[in-house]
Amino acid sequence: MPAFKDLTGKRFGKWMVLGSTQKSSSSKISWLCRCDCGAQRYVRGGNLLSGKSTACGCTGIDRIKKLRYKHGMSGTPEFKIWLLMLDRCYNPRSSGYLNYGGRGIQVCPEWRHDFMQFYKDMGKRPKGKSIDRRDVNGFYSPENCRWATDGEQQRNKRNNRLLTYQGRTMLFVDWAKELGIDSGHLAYYLKHRSLELAVKRFASGES
Repeated sequence: MPAFKDLTGKRFGKWMVLGSTQKSSSSKISWLCRCDCGAQRYVRGGNLLSGKSTACGCTGIDRIKKLRYKHGMSGTPEFKIWLLMLDRCYNPRSSGYLNYGGRGIQVCPEWRHDFMQFYKDMGKRPKGKSIDRRDVNGFYSPENCRWATDGEQQRNKRNNRLLTYQGRTMLFVDWAKELGIDSGHLAYYLKHRSLELAVKRFASGES
């Protein structure tokens, strides 16, 4: 068995080892580290010593800041969409991380490191549209992404479902559209009542 190495107080890239340790079921030791940006997390000792982990991910943010001045498109909708895409996939502090990076959704290497390649593949964003993945469980990549309207994206959500009434089967969002109410209102109503009652109530113009 290799000798135990105390990494307390040592620096690895942007990580400063604080000293507390935890041992996984595989007996591998992780060290509590603080990144220069202030973030703290446990990092495996082997990843620190090998150089595999040198920061919490903020180095990518530093690189992105530098990119703003290289292509002259930092103020465009496409660049903002690209930044948000990276944020929800790789920033654990992002409000959208749980549904993207937290589920294993990633950005293909060509896009993750090159905004201009992203722009070349996707083109200019059409008015009223935003980026959408055809396979909601797939990565952000040229073959899986498109510019789509809100309606198209609503029909492509993981939690979308089919509802049947009197032999007609439609997506939840399409029932809401037919009844003239927003999907949130219909979802709240269906928690307590049936689709049949919803059709009878809202199709008659009741609120």
